[in-house]
Amino acid sequence: MEIRIYEGEQARINRVTVTGNTRTNDHVIMREIRTRPGQLFSRSAIIRSQREIIQLGFFDQETIDVNPVPNPADNTVDLEYIVEETSSDQIELSGGWGANRIIGTVGISFNNFSTRNIFNRDAWRPLPTGDGQRLSLRAQTYGRGYISYSASFTEPWLGGNKPNALSLSFYQTTHRRNLASDHPDYGYYSIIGSSVSLMSRLTVPDDYFFLRQAVNYQHYDILNSPIRLYLTTEHQTTLATAWYSDVTQRMLRSSPGGIGGFNVPSAHSTLFNAGGQGLQPGYSTGEVPVA
Repeated sequence: MEIRIYEGEQARINRVTVTGNTRTNDHVIMREIRTRPGQLFSRSAIIRSQREIIQLGFFDQETIDVNPVPNPADNTVDLEYIVEETSSDQIELSGGWGANRIIGTVGISFNNFSTRNIFNRDAWRPLPTGDGQRLSLRAQTYGRGYISYSASFTEPWLGGNKPNALSLSFYQTTHRRNLASDHPDYGYYSIIGSSVSLMSRLTVPDDYFFLRQAVNYQHYDILNSPIRLYLTTEHQTTLATAWYSDVTQRMLRSSPGGIGGFNVPSAHSTLFNAGGQGLQPGYSTGEVPVA
């Protein structure tokens, strides 16, 4: 028996479609796909596209599939990416017992949020979803003595053309002595912080690397602190830069990953003793004032 194989011209991609996405908008999936109409057919690009879709976390990874439909007449191929929506939002409810008190935590994360549909009444099912944005809210307390809450928002494709992820966050943590506010020993320790960061995908050494730049700000408000303190800052601003590679993708490619970065803090500090009384201005070890 003789088998003859003739290698023809490499096919080009004609159409790329997505089916099965009932909540997620098409553009959220299409921007992660590495196969474009007019490109040469590439199995590696299809595999990379499947991995990127899985990492979104919106679909059942067991059912994600690609259906290639060849067109021998014009030497092209149509690609159909098949997905199945799954729950991606998270709710956190927890409680604990410590130091003779109950500590409660509540949080919720919407991982496929859509801010542009907030004012669209028809999009609330029960919340506007489909644009791949992330919104998280969390609070923790054991009563008047301690309360902490935070909120964060991430737009993974700022502007819609490139994977530039904009993240905004805000948080506040407050500890108080369990005393009346007019008591001479009453005190508190409060931190209010916020950050803005932008993460961009690099092309060198390859597109598995990302660059993250952030500005972090913290404001401290202290009166006869209930926590043992030796150093505090009235306010602190930090400029941070970090670069890293996608560890998950590199494990699949059997290639080494990497991470690195540096911080440049700016702060006005005040030394405190254990009782919370101010002693003298100063900078903590390792801080480099830039303003």
